[in-house]
Amino acid sequence: MKLMPGSERIVANDNTDPLDGSVRWAPAKSLWIGTMSLIAVALGPPFFSWDALILFVVTSAVTLCFGHSVGMHRRLIHHSFECPLWLERFCVYLGTLVGMAGPYGMVRLHDFRDWAQRQSACHELFLSPSGLLARRVVATSLQTRTETPARIPTRASTR
Repeated sequence: MKLMPGSERIVANDNTDPLDGSVRWAPAKSLWIGTMSLIAVALGPPFFSWDALILFVVTSAVTLCFGHSVGMHRRLIHHSFECPLWLERFCVYLGTLVGMAGPYGMVRLHDFRDWAQRQSACHELFLSPSGLLARRVVATSLQTRTETPARIPTRASTR
């Protein structure tokens, strides 16, 4: 496979292949998110209150919009705007509250997915599956293990 450029942070060699590997269940991540979801579904209705619903909507909007979308994705991953360091750190902190990954995990996952999608062939895990349920299963339960992975160098290894 001829490798194509992707994310500037990805380091791949001639043996790297986004198809050469396997998709595996990520038990810790899957069980954690599954358990939290089941608890919310089971205990939400008996303890429902309008105040709790409003708190849920407001905190979800803040963590998803300012944290995940603005802090993690637009600022940390794409550097699409400038801001004071304290604001970047605050927004990224809010993004970690979403529970998908920490800052390094989000950058690694995003960059590897973008790199894999730009190759001549891509594992279907990195394609956008149709349907909300399919996206939830992929995001919360599965991970890929490539035989010769592309990597993102750490700051220390780039000096």
